[in-house]
Amino acid sequence: MHVVFLDVLRDLTQNGTYAWGTAALVHMYDNLNEASKSTVRQLAGYITPLQCWIYEHFSFVGSTLATKDYDERRPRACQWTSCKALPVSTYRRRLDRLTPDVVGWIPYGDHHSFREFEVISLLFGHLKWGPLTIIHQPERIV
Repeated sequence: MHVVFLDVLRDLTQNGTYAWGTAALVHMYDNLNEASKSTVRQLAGYITPLQCWIYEHFSFVGSTLATKDYDERRPRACQWTSCKALPVSTYRRRLDRLTPDVVGWIPYGDHHSFREFEVISLLFGHLKWGPLTIIHQPERIV
């Protein structure tokens, strides 16, 4: 993490007041922006939310196994166990062959009875954390 963000950790009693999910999303988007360039060969940052999103929407792209004893009351990320990583070229090839019929368009339907859907998650616009500002456009995915 960039040293500029250490300032928010100066007073640990304030940690509960920060939108850490937003901070994670801003960093992930910023890192994805860099990683989407053809010359880049790796992705920086904490990518568990991205991995889980991919597993849910594009199950054929990654190599994962669903955890047999997963309980819907647990965080969604606990549902997946990663397998051996494949070369980046394999993932790019799979994504290039993507067709609408293999996408999980509504992957969280069975999870709503345990974690209610919040309308605030439909937010689109600019998200800012420290010096980083990203455009959040979830409607591009839907």
